[in-house]
Amino acid sequence: MPRSLRLIAEHECYHVINRANAGQLIFNSPSSYLEYQALLEKYSKKFSVIIYNYVLIPNHIHLLVEPTTSDLPRFMQVLTLSHTQRVHRRQKTHGHLWQGRYKSIHIDKDAYFLQCGLYIELNPIRAGIVVHPSEYLWSSYHAYAYGTLNPIVTLDQFYLALGKTAEERRTKYTLTKHVIEQSQPHQ
Repeated sequence: MPRSLRLIAEHECYHVINRANAGQLIFNSPSSYLEYQALLEKYSKKFSVIIYNYVLIPNHIHLLVEPTTSDLPRFMQVLTLSHTQRVHRRQKTHGHLWQGRYKSIHIDKDAYFLQCGLYIELNPIRAGIVVHPSEYLWSSYHAYAYGTLNPIVTLDQFYLALGKTAEERRTKYTLTKHVIEQSQPHQ
């Protein structure tokens, strides 16, 4: 049976999740993360996909994106294929790297938008990788919490509305993140 057609609207936001095949590690060294980040930057520009938040976990990714055209499926196809080919070439392997079709969940541009971005950036904590998101380099967290330049990330309108100055926004963002962290079930 053929797959159902994805309906992607331009200028709408999506939480995109892609998981590794059989839970294998996709990212196993700093260079593997950097390589994927470079591909994210390259193809987000090529396909006019705005990336607001992202996190690269060793066996999956989360993105909060806004395609400015309806090309999100093509962006994900080229990103995934290009990354897979590079990994296979480097490791002299073959076969599926990603579990299958990525998931995309429509996200309204409302109060949940900021919360979704925070959810994405807190993923390394839930995965037991770090205690605080500042310890994790492979996400958009540093762009929002510290103002670190990240060519992949476009700061979203809800973040910009947190304050009149960059310092005020960063302070409120980290406080918001603290409140959400405290609401997470402790393991």
